[in-house]
Amino acid sequence: MLRILPEERVAILHLIENEASHLTTAREPVHYMIYGRNAEHNNINTVSDNLRKVRRAALRLASQFQNDVSRNRRCNGHMEENKENRTSEFCDDFYQPQNYIQMHKADESRSSGVTSLNLMEGSDADAVDDQNKELDKVLPNGKMIISIRLLCSPPNYKAQNFHFDYGQDFETVHTMFVAITPSVVGNSTELLRWNDGEVATKARHISRRRNRLVIDKDVIFTDNKEPTSTSENDVIATKKPDDVIVTRKPDLISLEMEQWDIAVVKTSHHFHRRGDTFASNFTRLMLNIDLADAPDERLTEVDDVVRNDVKDVEDDDFVCIDTLRSLTEERICGTEIIDNMYEQDIVLVGKLY
Repeated sequence: MLRILPEERVAILHLIENEASHLTTAREPVHYMIYGRNAEHNNINTVSDNLRKVRRAALRLASQFQNDVSRNRRCNGHMEENKENRTSEFCDDFYQPQNYIQMHKADESRSSGVTSLNLMEGSDADAVDDQNKELDKVLPNGKMIISIRLLCSPPNYKAQNFHFDYGQDFETVHTMFVAITPSVVGNSTELLRWNDGEVATKARHISRRRNRLVIDKDVIFTDNKEPTSTSENDVIATKKPDDVIVTRKPDLISLEMEQWDIAVVKTSHHFHRRGDTFASNFTRLMLNIDLADAPDERLTEVDDVVRNDVKDVEDDDFVCIDTLRSLTEERICGTEIIDNMYEQDIVLVGKLY
């Protein structure tokens, strides 16, 4: 079981009360960037004790996460070339917890009586540099950390586009959601659940080939009662059968969590978003830790992806753009950046829910 320790909870709250206090008053969703892969090599700004303590907590959690690394990685992005490998076993497994949502409940028996911290005290430059190097390296469990961030979701704000996290650079990404406040219907991360694993697998394949999945073009919903701009029959007639998905609308699943619960979601495989908060009366806060399978980084396993950058696939290491941009803004990443999904993510385009 993954659990956030009492002293780690205090460290997170101290960070929010001090350096990241903007999260509690923001009227738009913003992120406070704690760490981004390869983004801070030239950062000369001071790293606070609170920040380093939360980094240490995130590193511990990331190191403890276990899954069958890359077990299904060749099933996606190679369907046309290797249809014989696209087995019913994989499709049946698509919504198993290890490939979908793993929920770890908070241990309330350890949540009280915390008055002090002992998470890597000190703030000298050498210690900061050592921590950056430790965060940059591949973890013993075969994972590497892409980013660590605090998220806020205030009331009365619209939803994001549905997307796959870092889909243009990695094949397999898991996100650890640590609930600092409760996450409820009306203010939560929302996921799509397709009709079955076969549909979900095909949706991901087409999305990865094009960096997007366009409603009414790449996917036709048979239960869509609203008029579409293009005739469904015309769309289907002009495409190969493998290039268009005809299915009912996917279900909308809210990631409901109590305070300090941890959910691990395979965000590279399941379209998800920050849901709208028009019915909410509180600001939701979350610690996010994004992890990639180390062998997946910018290799030919994702050669079906058309990237929006001009880098050679093997030219350079991945850089977390959100963190890089936040360094001149006191680590705050604004809404216009975090809701621009087209630089490193893969997007579901069109209105749905």
